[in-house]
Amino acid sequence: MEQVLGELVEEFAGHPSSGRSTDEFRLAIAADIQEMPRSPRESPDDYYRELLRIFEIVDAVSTEPVTELAEIMGVPKQTLKTRLRVARQRRVDAEREGKS
Repeated sequence: MEQVLGELVEEFAGHPSSGRSTDEFRLAIAADIQEMPRSPRESPDDYYRELLRIFEIVDAVSTEPVTELAEIMGVPKQTLKTRLRVARQRRVDAEREGKS
C-alpha cells in the first residue's frame, strides 16, 4: 500500500521529474472519484474504502486535503469530514472483526 501510494504521489504531485501539473493531479483524482459508487448507499463498503484511498493520496500532496477533495467531489467540507469519519470507523470495525 505504501509503495503504491508513494508512486501515485510522485506521479501526480507536480514533481519536476514527473511532468505532472496540479490540474492533471485534480483530473486524475476526479477520474478516480468517477469510478466510485455515486453514493455510500449504493455500495457502502466499496464507497468508503475508495474514499479513504483517494483521501490518502490527496493528503500526501496537499496542504489542505479536506478542502481540496471536497472541492473536487463537489460536496461541502463538513459532508466530506463526516464521510471520512464514517469510513475510518468502518475500517476499524472491519479490522476488529478480522481479528476476532
